[in-house]
Amino acid sequence: MQISQQIKSAFTLKFSLAAMLLGTALWCAAPAQARPANLTGCDAKRAALEQELAYARQYGNTHRIQGLERALSNVNTYCTDESLKAELERDVAQKVLEVQEREADLREAIAKGDPDKIARREEKLAEARYELAEAKRRLAELSASAAQ
Repeated sequence: MQISQQIKSAFTLKFSLAAMLLGTALWCAAPAQARPANLTGCDAKRAALEQELAYARQYGNTHRIQGLERALSNVNTYCTDESLKAELERDVAQKVLEVQEREADLREAIAKGDPDKIARREEKLAEARYELAEAKRRLAELSASAAQ
């Protein structure tokens, strides 16, 4: 009975991981779809905010409108491609540290031999690696557009 429960638990965790990664992928892809393909950097950020603002106005979401207007004002006032690049570089560095922490957590779980903990740590490590890859992709996209 215990083995079948472990199998069920492992299946549930793997299914949860797949659903979480799919949700994260869709969430990350949404801003990219909201902006025209030829825009990058601050222009892309501005276009994405303007699109979100249009949606918020369409549905009468006043709190969202206020927040997006404030964000758009900040982008218009403070955003430069250099500041955006620095922000993305900090994000990549933070994600690298997160992956390293998750790898250490997984090694610790493996040393203890707890299958449930190992599965959870593997799931968290996969999520951290995905987030790191996305952060690197955004930085590379900005760097490529700046080189042109």
